[in-house]
This record gives sequence, C-alpha cells and structure tokens, in this order.
Amino acid sequence: MPGNSKKTICVKTIFKKNVLVALMLVFACFLCSCNPVDNTVVTTINKSIEDDSGYHPLTDERGVYLGQDKEVPGYYKRISISKEGATIEELEELLEEGKKGILVVKDDGTAYFDLDGEKTEYVFDKDNFYLCDDIERVNGFKYTWINGRLLITDGDTVTQYLNLTEEELEDYLDSN
Repeated sequence: MPGNSKKTICVKTIFKKNVLVALMLVFACFLCSCNPVDNTVVTTINKSIEDDSGYHPLTDERGVYLGQDKEVPGYYKRISISKEGATIEELEELLEEGKKGILVVKDDGTAYFDLDGEKTEYVFDKDNFYLCDDIERVNGFKYTWINGRLLITDGDTVTQYLNLTEEELEDYLDSN
C-alpha cells in the first residue's frame, strides 16, 4: 500500500492549495467592493430594478420584519446610523452622529427624538414611524423591535437604537 499513501499526500496537497486559492479569491472580492476613486463602499441589495415593493432583506414577502416583536414603547439611545453608498468621510461623520440622541416612544402611539434639547415629534403604528405633520401618513419610516433594539429605516439609511439601562434612564429623566 505504499502507492496509496502517495496518492493521499498528493490529494491533501492539492486540496490545501485549492483552499488557499479560494480564500485569496474571497479576499480579493472584498477588496474590489471598495471604489478607490470616490471612496464609496459598494453594497449589494437583493432587489431587482423593476421591483419597487419595498422588499428588504430582513422582511418576508408581506414586508413584515422577521422576528418582529411589538414591545416598542420605552426609552432608547441612538447607537448607530448606516447609509448605503456613503463615502468613507460620510461614514466617519455618521459614526459620531449615530451615538447622540434619545428616542422616547410612548404607549399612546407618539414619540419624540431628543437631540441636545431639540425635540422632533413622531407618531407610529404597527408598521411605521411618521413625522407629526405627516397627517396622511404616506412618508413613514419602517421599523422593527428585536430584543431591546429598535431599527428604523427610511430606505437607504438604517438607524439603530438600544434600550437605556436603568442608570442611563435615571440620568436622562433627571436632566429633563
């Protein structure tokens, strides 16, 4: 059986080389996703150009977010903002901006976002948040609540909020 062990060694060597080549190809694909000319990051969305049904990768065919819970009322801190097609400079600005502000969501279907004392008021239903002056409720922001995280999207921007801890809530309530 000495010939068999040479075949085994040869197969293992070829397999290892193929794995390395595959890993190098994956790495090259990641490098190619950044356009060095204008510093934009290319993202892929599973949506055809003809389809304008509002499909989002986290939704089912009816547009309902997968894993959606409805325990939305509460106090949330904004923890991140991500924007599709943003330049690196814009992403750096969003990183700082994304860590500011408190969203207060009430049981009565109203909410407000407090950013350094400036409040923007909203109303919400089971599917969307709307600015208070959107009486016809046509320009809503889709949202989902999953395990204490609230995700709100307006199409190309996703903002993520996290429930305040008890200490953070006390500090916020004391300051207002």
